[in-house]
Amino acid sequence: MYNLTISSIFRQSEKYLPQYLKQVEEVFSGQDGKCAAVWLEGDSTDNTYKMLSDAKEKLEANGHYVNIIKYDCNGPYWESKADKSRWLQLATCWNKCLDGLVPAKYTICVESDIRYDSSIVPKLIEKVDVEHNVVYPMLMIDRSLELFPREIFYDTWGFSRGGRKFGGFYPYYSDSPSQKDEAELLEITTGGGMIVSTYEHQKDGRFGTDDCIMKFKDDVKLYMHKHLKIYHPAPLNWGLK
Repeated sequence: MYNLTISSIFRQSEKYLPQYLKQVEEVFSGQDGKCAAVWLEGDSTDNTYKMLSDAKEKLEANGHYVNIIKYDCNGPYWESKADKSRWLQLATCWNKCLDGLVPAKYTICVESDIRYDSSIVPKLIEKVDVEHNVVYPMLMIDRSLELFPREIFYDTWGFSRGGRKFGGFYPYYSDSPSQKDEAELLEITTGGGMIVSTYEHQKDGRFGTDDCIMKFKDDVKLYMHKHLKIYHPAPLNWGLK
C-alpha cells in the first residue's frame, strides 16, 4: 500500500503543468513512504500527454508509481460556467480517474490548475480521522487581493453548508445549527478543489453527472479547514497578468 495517492484530470494543460508537477514532487518528497499518482488525460492537442509521461518516468525512477489513463471524450473545450453538459463531461472524466485509484493510506483528489503550498498537505491529512472523514482547504481566487479588499472564495458552486451555497465574499458561509463549527474545521455539506480522505472513503466517492460535485455515502462527514487555503486562477476577464 502507498502512503499517499494524488489524482487529477488534464486537458490542454501544458501552461500550468510545471506548477502542478512541482507541487506533486514536493508533496511526495515530504512523505515517509512511497506515493502514487493517477492522472487522466484526454483530447489535448498540446504537450500535456508528453509532459505527464516524462513526469511519470521521473517519479517512478524515485520509487513512486504513476498511472496515466488516456481517455478522449471528444467533447467541447468548455469555458468555466455552470452547464449540465459540461458537468456530465467533467464528471465522466473524474469518475474514470477515480476508477484507477490504487490502495493508499490517504488519497488526494485535486484540480490540476490549482496553486497550493505543499506544506498544507500534511496539515490536512492530520485532520482526517473517524469523525472528520473528508477534509478540504478553502478554495480562493488567486491574486484577488490585487483588485478587492478581501480574498474572494472561488468555488461557490461546489461548497455548501446546511444545504446553502458558499458566497464569494467574507464570511463566505452561513451558520448551520445542525453542523459543527470547530476551532479549525467547519462541517460542510459539499466541497471541491482538493479532497483529502482515506482511500476507503475516496474509492466509494463519485462525481455527480448533473453537478460534478463529489458525493460520498450518507454517513461520511465532510469538513473544511478554515485556515488553510488553495488558489484557483483568476478569471481571464480580470486582466491580471
